[in-house]
Amino acid sequence: MPCPIRTAVAGLAAVILAPPALAQEASAFELARHGEYGLYLTDPAGRPVYAFISERGTATDGLPSLESCGESCREDWPPVTVSDTPTGAQSLRPDLFGRVSDEAAGEVATYNSWPLFYYAHEDPDTEGPDGHAISTYGGWWALIAPDGEPIRTGVMPGANVDG
Repeated sequence: MPCPIRTAVAGLAAVILAPPALAQEASAFELARHGEYGLYLTDPAGRPVYAFISERGTATDGLPSLESCGESCREDWPPVTVSDTPTGAQSLRPDLFGRVSDEAAGEVATYNSWPLFYYAHEDPDTEGPDGHAISTYGGWWALIAPDGEPIRTGVMPGANVDG
């Protein structure tokens, strides 16, 4: 007869160590359109994906985005993981897709060398995307345009603001 305490501990460990629900695999990316932001990259289920940007190309801690986004950051911004190099809709450039190894997450999807992240607090009932132009964890979170560049709006670094 199995030990009930050992079984309970093993079950609890599996729940604690399980990746967040959003940290599931994505492979064939699509595009969605927003009235203000235009076309932007989504995963196959239509969830927006984001890049982490700053003025220097690194977060305020001086690290690249994937390294800078630690444990607490990844609770809010889980990386988009893949098994193979991702692909995309016909209107997306295949040469911009890639992946990068991350010790904590495994293989993370990239587009134009930007590691891709989900926003864990995305609300499917809003007109979203909800994570765009959020300043947190030492940088800004931005949607990705079809050309592979972050969509920079408002006061974000590199935004084209007409006066």
